Amino acid sequence: MIGDMIGDNFVPRHPDKKVITIFAQANPDPKIGAEGINFVNNVFALYGWDLKDSIHCCGTSDSNFAISEELTLRAFKDGENLIG
Repeated sequence: MIGDMIGDNFVPRHPDKKVITIFAQANPDPKIGAEGINFVNNVFALYGWDLKDSIHCCGTSDSNFAISEELTLRAFKDGENLIG
């Protein structure tokens, strides 16, 4: 889809960059946002970037929602790995 828009002669300007993606959505069902997340992650791959992790946090509209310690630690470690 996006590959059709940029043409056959496309050469990434900044290949091999490391990237993580973090997505948050109100809906508690991770399948609801999966297609859009895959699209975004594939765009990074198309640009030659190295996707290290993709974090998808669901159910943020719940009044009892709290980001877990595990998710926070995962994101922190991902950030450390981007520069390490």
